[in-house]
Amino acid sequence: CIKLGIRYGLKSLLVTKLLEKSVNVPPGTLIEQLLVRGKKVVNGKDAYIQPKVKLFADKIRTPTTYQDGSFDMRNLGTIDTVQTGQVVAEKIPATSGTVGINIFGEKIAPEPGQDIELKATEGTEIAGENPNQLVALRQGLLRREDKSIVVDDVYVVDKLTARHGHIKFYGSVIVKGDVHADMQVD
Repeated sequence: CIKLGIRYGLKSLLVTKLLEKSVNVPPGTLIEQLLVRGKKVVNGKDAYIQPKVKLFADKIRTPTTYQDGSFDMRNLGTIDTVQTGQVVAEKIPATSGTVGINIFGEKIAPEPGQDIELKATEGTEIAGENPNQLVALRQGLLRREDKSIVVDDVYVVDKLTARHGHIKFYGSVIVKGDVHADMQVD
């Protein structure tokens, strides 16, 4: 190993294991034993946006489960809305990774994670004291739109019948009960 220029990762314990394996075998037998191991390079992780409130789209996909094993797809429980000034999302920065070392002692550079730009979106602004946080500009429902977070106005009704009429609303509409035939939500 020394003649080959190996400068990193040679473990005496592994050499001892090789010698122990070779004691009781006939001459000419091929013995395999790991002797040298470099330090693995760890690439960086990409930046991402983490919501600070459970998104309604995630919540609606999870039915309410009861102790007897039954579940209710219509019971959405409480609908969490955000308040004006509340931190609704945070950018988790990209990491640079960890340098690796090969068995010849040469450093191997990691690939850094990709960064993203945190942008204010509809209903949000970047926090003044922390440029990695989004703050709600209004009360509403938090949702993901492509790769960004948006605070929608929210309109909640118990049911939608001809008595209530069609709903035309810009934002999120939540109907807790039944929607009768021919009723529309735009």
